Amino acid sequence: MPIYKSILFPLMVFGFLFPLGLGAQKILPKEEALVLLMENNFQVLIANNSIEISENLARKENTGFYPTLTGSLGPNLDYSFANVKSFTGEEFSVPGALSARLNASLAVNYNLYQGNGRKLNLEKLQESVSITELQARQTIESALLDLFDIYYQIAQLEEEESIRKESLELSRKRLKRASYRFEYGQANGLDVLNAEVDINRDSINYLSNRQQLSAAKRNLNALLAMEANRDFKVDTNLLFNVIENANALKEEALENNVNLQLLQASLLQNKYDIKIAESTKKPRIDASGSYGYNWQFNGNSQVSLFESLSNHGPSAGVSLTWNI
Repeated sequence: MPIYKSILFPLMVFGFLFPLGLGAQKILPKEEALVLLMENNFQVLIANNSIEISENLARKENTGFYPTLTGSLGPNLDYSFANVKSFTGEEFSVPGALSARLNASLAVNYNLYQGNGRKLNLEKLQESVSITELQARQTIESALLDLFDIYYQIAQLEEEESIRKESLELSRKRLKRASYRFEYGQANGLDVLNAEVDINRDSINYLSNRQQLSAAKRNLNALLAMEANRDFKVDTNLLFNVIENANALKEEALENNVNLQLLQASLLQNKYDIKIAESTKKPRIDASGSYGYNWQFNGNSQVSLFESLSNHGPSAGVSLTWNI
């Protein structure tokens, strides 16, 4: 089963419980964002298609395990004039005549021996499937990292927005109080100017935060292949896992790290390449068989002994090739 299916299957239940349309929702849960990523992200879809392509290539019919069957059909028409001179010195011209030829054949070719190269090629292609699955997993993991990086960035900006909005409201109240105090002679103009500076600073911070939040949401929409201006909120609740054993975490990372697994798979591929190259030093034995049919019609009997001629029959052979 491809990697993406094992990741997507447990999330589909959640996808049915929470409709994928975000227009009527205010909150985009993390689980739903994950379902959208697996279903819509173009890089993930390309990685999944690559797995299917590699599985189709890793078949026996692509590595010469089965004989090849080829057929050919070649009709040909000629219309020509001829000048004929006999051994007796007689010369005459032949008017234009139509002649026809037909060649048809059916051939079977099969490799009997190639130094175990077919088996090695098949094993290499099968190993390529594993590499493609690891590459797809690497793409999915990278997309997941991007997803949660942007998701929690939005959560942080939403929290900061509420804080900056509250700070802006406090600055407005402070300016209002300073203005009243200045009007009744209980404060000087400097207090009012300081309050105005504070409210300007808080306004800039609030607007900057909203701009960053809007940009982060557009980035998340692009990652999920959704409309760029689609608005939503994210879940700001966090649950932290406690790591009790650092050594166990290290061993698990070394065992499951996709980059290390890709390196190991690449080393195995290189070993197959070496074995395949060595197999080419051995002799190659091929067998072939065919059945052919040939027919010829001569339009003018003056230049041919026969008006028509045909032959058909089977043929077979074995060839040995050895690059010494």
